[in-house]
Amino acid sequence: VDRTIPATPHRTFAIVDATIHPISGPVIDKGTVVIVEDRIHAVGQDVTVPAGAGVINGQGLHVYPGLIDAGGNLGTTEIGSLRATRDSSDIATFAPHLRARSAIHPHSVHIRIARTAGITTALTKPSGGRISGQSAIIHLEGWTEDEMLFVDTYGLHMTVPSLPDRPRRFRRRAPDPKREEKAKKEHEKAVKELDAFMAKAKHYAKVKKLAAGDSSIQLDVDLTLDAMVPYVRGEKPVVFSANSYKHILETIEFMEKYELDGILYGATQAWKLAEVLAEKNIPVIFSSPLSYPRGEFEPWDSIYRCAGDLKRAGVKFCFASNSASGAYNLGMQAGMAVAHGLSREHAEYALTLGAAEILGIADRVGSIEPGKMADLIVTTDSPLQAASQVTHMFIAGKPVELTSLHTESYERFKNRPTPDLPPLPKLTGPPDLTTR
Repeated sequence: VDRTIPATPHRTFAIVDATIHPISGPVIDKGTVVIVEDRIHAVGQDVTVPAGAGVINGQGLHVYPGLIDAGGNLGTTEIGSLRATRDSSDIATFAPHLRARSAIHPHSVHIRIARTAGITTALTKPSGGRISGQSAIIHLEGWTEDEMLFVDTYGLHMTVPSLPDRPRRFRRRAPDPKREEKAKKEHEKAVKELDAFMAKAKHYAKVKKLAAGDSSIQLDVDLTLDAMVPYVRGEKPVVFSANSYKHILETIEFMEKYELDGILYGATQAWKLAEVLAEKNIPVIFSSPLSYPRGEFEPWDSIYRCAGDLKRAGVKFCFASNSASGAYNLGMQAGMAVAHGLSREHAEYALTLGAAEILGIADRVGSIEPGKMADLIVTTDSPLQAASQVTHMFIAGKPVELTSLHTESYERFKNRPTPDLPPLPKLTGPPDLTTR
């Protein structure tokens, strides 16, 4: 495969004679995609290539929209074992005013690696505490965080306190009434603190609305509560982390209690509540589909087939790597869901247009349509296949170099010469007693 992208002074490119997967429509065999500046100009079988365009021969190749990682730490986490390189979490319990965009490192090595797997857009989320802060959606190309920024603040990330029926640390030992009582008290305290904070935030939002129409009302600005206003009003989504059946139920109850526009994140046991989620129209950002079931009596393949169960129930969902170093495996994670009941077409949809719809950016990315942003990848096979390679990539119409530490190390060591070592000495000693 010729991986070069021809230079053109007009930023006009054409991928010709390729199998095009628009996602929003049927597959186009031997089609052409034309890119002009940062937009998709035309797509189809009978498309005229503009004069002077840089032409990429797509014979035997596939063209997809760029993949979207709907939740992870790209740009905010570098080395997991070094605290100084992890900027994705804060020590505060309630930190809605914190924004992930302020911690993005544009030159993270994980961004280059994720691009080689076909990811062009990612949601970078905060973590830690009960209310972690606000996530950002970024393009995986740019010299600065401002150049990479796609959506400044997408949603608020929150975790509702939950007390398991029997905490994990008690499972392999006899029940300890004192420990269980202490855990219950800590849980009750956490619930009361969160309820008090939410009540205060809703009151602040009401006073702010009244103060906007009545100059006699004095409002003492609180940056923490001010950040909560669009979320308690239901104007922007709140992303709740929850995995177990019980925790998901408690989270849904919390959403309805405070009338929040909620999205579930994680949701490894969402298959148990698929009909409820479909009825209440609660989207799911499904992360870690390669993880192992945590419950003692869970079917071994419950997480693998969770995405298929959600699809059959009519739940809107997409995939998230929940990682920085593991973002590279996003396509293969969706492929595992295909191996356990999800259709290939819907898995590709969930990685592209489905994720864009949940993240509110489907008017700009997620499918190959004229007028949309030219986020495109050219591949040797479906992104769901581990053996598939990304040969070309465009982000906002700009050609992206597909190199990383992985490819550089491969090129460096593949031709390493055989070392000229001296012959091994003749060893002497007692007879070998391990053979007869």
